[in-house]
Amino acid sequence: MASDTTDEGKGLDYPCDFPVKVFLRPEPGAEAALLKAFTEAVGTTPRSSKRPSSNGKYLCVSLNFTATDAEQVERMRAAIAAQPAVVLAL
Repeated sequence: MASDTTDEGKGLDYPCDFPVKVFLRPEPGAEAALLKAFTEAVGTTPRSSKRPSSNGKYLCVSLNFTATDAEQVERMRAAIAAQPAVVLAL
């Protein structure tokens, strides 16, 4: 029997640590806009780190937060996808 905090079909038990890697074009203000949109969608500031790609063409931003439910994860994904500088999110 599944608990109320299990997202059946996706295999996640909430709350859980949720890491996200986002590749951005290194445009002015892109990282700040991403963090602002993420924080507004999730309701908390993520733990984050960043590094440039090996050729310097992209900025990789790693974001980690404690996801409370599937809806929060979907809001986060939509907020990231809406950012024009985002190339890829994993």
